[in-house]
Amino acid sequence: MYLIFEGIIDPSTGRGFRIEVTQSDLEIIGYRILGNVEPIHLSETDSKGRLRRLNGVEIYRLKRLIQEQYVSGTVDKLCHIINRYGKEVGEDHGKVRIFPLIYNEQFGYQYLLPDRNSHGEIYAHALRNRPWLPKDPAYFKIDLNSPEGRSQLRHIVKILQSERMLFIIKDRNGEFDDGNMIGALSSFGFVNKEEIFSVQGDLSIDRFTNYAINIIEQLVDSSELNRLMRYWNPVLPPMTQGDFKEYINEFLS
Repeated sequence: MYLIFEGIIDPSTGRGFRIEVTQSDLEIIGYRILGNVEPIHLSETDSKGRLRRLNGVEIYRLKRLIQEQYVSGTVDKLCHIINRYGKEVGEDHGKVRIFPLIYNEQFGYQYLLPDRNSHGEIYAHALRNRPWLPKDPAYFKIDLNSPEGRSQLRHIVKILQSERMLFIIKDRNGEFDDGNMIGALSSFGFVNKEEIFSVQGDLSIDRFTNYAINIIEQLVDSSELNRLMRYWNPVLPPMTQGDFKEYINEFLS
């Protein structure tokens, strides 16, 4: 079996760069779940010597198993952060608002507000655009006192596994343009306000108006949030577009 690196040329051969990996190589490595290294100590092969199972788990199920363990553990840590800091800036325990921002190479992170018709209704075209994001209101209203709060955090983590986005965590009464935040969670971990690239510009997304974000006050430094998360690594394991589409279809059903 070979690992092939797309777009990288091996200068010694002039062909694509690849590394041969044997079954014995796989048996002595481990895989990482939320910072904990799990040894791969037992494997099974089929009649042709092809690897079928690792630690009793069929290969095709292993990736999904790791993803689900990762998501669950990450949600647990986000709940801890919200319970710890949400109550310091809000009157009620465990309540925050989380604002999603998409990424644009030219203008950076942008907040999208759906346009409304003369009757105050959101246009149907806007509702169909990125159906996995909230539209009315255009933020996640998290309440950890209800089961829905944890489900919403799980949804956010799923998005981070597939999309490059930024989620601004504010207190329970926070507004997008109030200049304050508890913290900002990106596809690469928590970031400080000065690390957020966002400038005003027209994205020309039909039936939406986009806004740059300007954070003046930050409640918690990103290093503290990343420490509380411990081994935060949203790129492991990533979701393919096919996996994400399958998840969204389930989410919308």
